[in-house]
Amino acid sequence: MSTLASTEACPVSPAVLREAGMELTLVAEGTSMEPGIRAGDRLRIRCGDAAGLQPGMVICFLRDGQAVVHRLIEIDSDRALSLYEHGDAVTSGSWISHEALLGVLVAVNDQPVPSAPAWIRFFARLERRVTPWLPRWLRSSRRLALLVRATKALVHQSHARR
Repeated sequence: MSTLASTEACPVSPAVLREAGMELTLVAEGTSMEPGIRAGDRLRIRCGDAAGLQPGMVICFLRDGQAVVHRLIEIDSDRALSLYEHGDAVTSGSWISHEALLGVLVAVNDQPVPSAPAWIRFFARLERRVTPWLPRWLRSSRRLALLVRATKALVHQSHARR
């Protein structure tokens, strides 16, 4: 399940929000970004263009009219769907287009989100590239899932709750 930021369809196009440079405050739903973001957390999203995006950032984008908050793993400008994203608590993701992007997460529960260090970005890319090569029985292994989840829990600190 994705960490949805809203249960209603977004009435404004992402391009309008990005051009206006607005900040949105949304409430998280779902578990795909645990432990860093939990259901009920207040998320502040800064809308803007994709020029300053880096792998490791948490982005907000539209999928089927829903605002989704996931981590940006890879940018491939040679593809039509050029941004690869997935949640911290899940092992699969998807490619999205720049047009679907709303903005970047800047605060959770009024606590600023620190930028991800280079080694976190490296781990995320490595996980995405190695997982398809693993045998199916190992990919679906509960132990591997627990190992990945534990590693991510060490990497991503939980934010203060109110």
